[in-house]
Amino acid sequence: MQLSEKYLQVALEEQLGLLSYLETRINALDDQIEEIAKSDIYAPSVIKLRAFRGIGTLTAMLLIAEITDFRRFPDARALMAFLGLIPSEHTSAEKHRGGAITKAGNSRIRKHLVEAVQHCSKIPKLSQQMMENLSRIDANSANIAVNCMKRLHKRYWHLILKGKIRSVALTATAREFAGFIWAMMQPKPATI
Repeated sequence: MQLSEKYLQVALEEQLGLLSYLETRINALDDQIEEIAKSDIYAPSVIKLRAFRGIGTLTAMLLIAEITDFRRFPDARALMAFLGLIPSEHTSAEKHRGGAITKAGNSRIRKHLVEAVQHCSKIPKLSQQMMENLSRIDANSANIAVNCMKRLHKRYWHLILKGKIRSVALTATAREFAGFIWAMMQPKPATI
């Protein structure tokens, strides 16, 4: 019994050492991403995207890296389709039925957006950090971010109270969030 306890202690110490190394490595990578995000090429887009509730530097950089140019999408629905957030359709003869999301698009961004909209269940209020982020962007973009926060909260709770399960409500809210992101990243003011 005593020998097995020693093995368990050694194994635990080894796992704790590995965890410590991984945390250090993640922090170093986060610092590198923060530095890259401050560069002239990325900073304006990162600042705009960080104005949204739920989007930090990592998610902003992921959106920029994966999408590159938001202007390539003629409308918000095209971005939603690229992300695999539009519902599938089952059509036969005269029957049209919607299904689950297609998941045909970019899964990394889709997962990050669903994670980001988990903030929607909370009361939509401006935190100190969000007010600071909003002060760094133009009025139209700030208006989009604030309207987004309010609209997504309302949408999420509407779906929950309608009886949708949490994952479905989050995914539907993420689809709408993609529309706000598209509007924010257009070179001229876009309507959503």
